[in-house]
Amino acid sequence: MGRLSGFEPKSETIPRSKSEPVRGEADSSAALGYLSAFWGVLIATGILRFLSPYLDRGSESLLYLPVVIACALRFGFGPAVLASLFSFCCWDYFFDPPYYRLTISSVHDCISLIIYLAVAVTTAHLAARAKEQARRSAVLDERNRLARDVHDTLSHAFTGIKFLLEAANRIDSPEQTANCIIQARNLAIEGAQEARRSVLALRPAALEEAGNLIDALRKLAEQKNSDGGILITVALHGEQQTISAVIEENLLRICQEAITNALKHSLASRINVNVTFNPVSILVGIEDNGRGFEIASAQSGFGLTSMRERAELIGGKITMASPARGGTKISVRVPLDKEPRK
Repeated sequence: MGRLSGFEPKSETIPRSKSEPVRGEADSSAALGYLSAFWGVLIATGILRFLSPYLDRGSESLLYLPVVIACALRFGFGPAVLASLFSFCCWDYFFDPPYYRLTISSVHDCISLIIYLAVAVTTAHLAARAKEQARRSAVLDERNRLARDVHDTLSHAFTGIKFLLEAANRIDSPEQTANCIIQARNLAIEGAQEARRSVLALRPAALEEAGNLIDALRKLAEQKNSDGGILITVALHGEQQTISAVIEENLLRICQEAITNALKHSLASRINVNVTFNPVSILVGIEDNGRGFEIASAQSGFGLTSMRERAELIGGKITMASPARGGTKISVRVPLDKEPRK
């Protein structure tokens, strides 16, 4: 068989995450931490030398603790320990009798040194745990994003390919059969491109080409209508507003998932997509005339879970209704004055 154009393998380099440090960056950060600890203690010592006549003797040691805590929170264990040891040395040398000599001559000195080290170690440990928790949360969020995107893009593409190939199998005309196969091939290419874009966290191809949500939805409807067997309409109500790329992307994915579910399960002949703009929110409704489904029994499905997560991600609320007489209506309302979650 001849080689199909558009299926040639492509090599793409996935950029390194911004949060993933390289060796040089880690060494530079450590050096900056030690320098910050050194100069922070020196500056604190200068300030305390000026204020010492107004302070009770011995209280100077406590005023070094903010430097130790700051180093622990910002730079970690090593710079925090350096700051604590250097703070103790400066306090003992300048403020603890006998002056201008480094001595550990009393229990008070030992307690001060222990306090410095305990604060440094404890704060550094808590800061490390907080950073690790934040890193795990970021990894989990990214994993969920990839799962949603891959599910939405590939499910949408596979459903379209399935309908096109079934249509090609039913049609007797060689021309129409070839046209269905070409459309299925193009949809496979589009699905592969969307999967790559999801991995690279780029804007969906439909939004890149159409420029805005309404035109992207109309293009999606036109594509599905050309498959035959179902009519999809897209209606705009109110004055169209410019909305953030994050809101556009997630609303498009929600609509794709709702339309794909209707095509796969509802036996609907018509799907209406209504987009309503008002000054404070955008409302997107997807309604079909199919057989409906039991919402309570379908709550655990990944598609519905993905739609709910996407709505929450952009600060919106999703509602689903499937009345006894048939049909399904899914509505998503997103306030336009709320910043989407990262």
